[in-house]
Amino acid sequence: MTTPAPWPIVSRDKLVRAYHHGSEAGGEAPFRTLRRQKCVTAGVAVPQRRGGRLGGQVRFFSRLNVMAASLVRRGLLDEARMVATRALELEDSEPFRALRDLLASRPTEEVRAIIAGRRPAAESQAVIVEAAIATGRAEELLKPSFAEKELARMLAGHVTSVSDHVVLISDPSGIDTVVPRWLADGALRAEVGDPVIVRTVQLSGDQAMVEVTPGIDLEPVPYSPFDRADHRTAAITPADLDRIAGPAPTLHIPVPVVIGGQSVGD
Repeated sequence: MTTPAPWPIVSRDKLVRAYHHGSEAGGEAPFRTLRRQKCVTAGVAVPQRRGGRLGGQVRFFSRLNVMAASLVRRGLLDEARMVATRALELEDSEPFRALRDLLASRPTEEVRAIIAGRRPAAESQAVIVEAAIATGRAEELLKPSFAEKELARMLAGHVTSVSDHVVLISDPSGIDTVVPRWLADGALRAEVGDPVIVRTVQLSGDQAMVEVTPGIDLEPVPYSPFDRADHRTAAITPADLDRIAGPAPTLHIPVPVVIGGQSVGD
């Protein structure tokens, strides 16, 4: 499997909590503080329509704002402003404008779900992928500035096994990690094959913070019913159904065989 990318957009709650752990969802005061310090963007407004009329708006943010908010928490305001500038450029880019237009055509609840990481229908996922690619490029430009300041460790992989209590996540190099099932559920990534990101931040010698966030595959993942870390899996998951949907490809028989007295083969 390929390495998934982090979901490119977040809600305001995510960046507020990155700045101040334990803040209430939608905390207005922490967000105003970040904005006053010019350390996060204003986000992208998605107009919502009800009955053919404008009915408010929903905002999403480049996930670079989460990095910026984390830097503010550590007192690195200049670095945070640098990241926020990149986030602003991203939010004004063509991939993010296309994403805004896509979300503007969807009901409010679906918009909120997509911002949180729920994958849209297959025909719309290309828009999310383009936003993720643009975000990855922006991060690459920032990396030299933060090589010595990054405290988090990130594992990007796929769910390979699910039980009632834990989820096993494996990256393409074979490194595995286990997280509580409820963390994967919260990231909307608790099915075998789901792309997921696990960030671990060391707080002290015996403490760490673990965050599970949704990922997205930048390339289609070829389907194989045998491509499972846990071969005891007996059920077909929604991800399986999505991959095997559609007309079957033409069957090719490379070696001639005799069927009903006739030779069949390529």
